[in-house]
Amino acid sequence: MYLDGTTQLDITLIRKRGQLKEGTRTFKVTWTNDSSLGVEADMSSDNNGRLRFYYKQNGESVSYWVSVKSRPSNLGKGDLVFFVCPFSYKLCRKLYLQSGYFMHREHGDLIYDSQGRSKSYTAISKIMDRFCVDDVLDDIHSKHFKTHYNGKLTKRCIKLMSRLYNHSELEQQKKLNEVFSDSF
Repeated sequence: MYLDGTTQLDITLIRKRGQLKEGTRTFKVTWTNDSSLGVEADMSSDNNGRLRFYYKQNGESVSYWVSVKSRPSNLGKGDLVFFVCPFSYKLCRKLYLQSGYFMHREHGDLIYDSQGRSKSYTAISKIMDRFCVDDVLDDIHSKHFKTHYNGKLTKRCIKLMSRLYNHSELEQQKKLNEVFSDSF
């Protein structure tokens, strides 16, 4: 099963919204597909604690606790907060809904879409990307596209310009082939 369309719960977003402060609180998480999850947080001052998830799955009420642990940041500034998967007991930043429960991605054999593609599919898609100029033009005209940084062309700009050049070279070759094939 692929992760790309799976409902996921990110502890970083929950923390940014201030829901993991010391004490007990209740809040709701809602996704764009109109599904929601009720959460009861019971946190201590050191960002360790537990969350109780409650929601309806196929008409049945589901409720269980998930532990939350904090670890010092490798940068020495603050700490990172993790879920402890209730099934595999692995620390993770995201839990994915599968088989009616939120769990670590490796517990239920979830993979990213790109991990399920064959080598030949990846090779063909790279070749096809060389012929698709619309994506390149969209990137160039995107809001935050930068052509220069510190007086030099950016690597992204050089890469996109190279793709445009290769495409225009192919177009010129096609036109030449058409002209010469018509004359003989």
